[in-house]
Amino acid sequence: MAIKCLKCGFVNEDNVNFCINCGNNLIDNHNSNAPEDNLEWFAQKIYEGKVNLPTRDCPIILKRNEKPIVVLPNITFKEPRAVRTSIGGYTGPTIRITKGISFKLGGASSRSISHDEIKAIDKGTLTITNKRLIFTGSMKTLNYNLSKILSINEFKDGISIQRDNKQKTEYFTGSDEILLNYKRNNQLNTTPFYGFLLKAVLMSQIE
Repeated sequence: MAIKCLKCGFVNEDNVNFCINCGNNLIDNHNSNAPEDNLEWFAQKIYEGKVNLPTRDCPIILKRNEKPIVVLPNITFKEPRAVRTSIGGYTGPTIRITKGISFKLGGASSRSISHDEIKAIDKGTLTITNKRLIFTGSMKTLNYNLSKILSINEFKDGISIQRDNKQKTEYFTGSDEILLNYKRNNQLNTTPFYGFLLKAVLMSQIE
């Protein structure tokens, strides 16, 4: 069975231990019980599509041959928003008349500077299917094919996505508030749904 690399997505033959494309370790170390090794193992299983993730209360109408992969409630959607700040000061000379008294010539001037800040836009349900990413909130709805995704960055509490024909980066946070249970070597483990696990879900469906 071919093994997809979790790091770069390259499909390797099943007789290799390291990714031919990027060198990532593909070995399933069954003897390791370290938490980080368990998480790496779990992420690989998600990537291989061997984990049943929560799909209850799927809020969307599925298309033909479409199936939900994961449904995550209480996800916060964020985007960069331009924020303007004013920087001002007094220009012109100051004439000292007497002790403690001065007179300023000229006038006040100010200028406005714009910069981006990541702002929370809405809170809702993030649904990932084998074809689409859909966010449904009370004020904002997103719906696009997974093939539009250009890059995914993971964080502890979620991911950011850059997609085709979209200038602003999109952030989906709060996934780490959701707990996942999984079993390895007959031992039950629990982990927050960290961003790198959510990234593994998406990458498992992107061809």
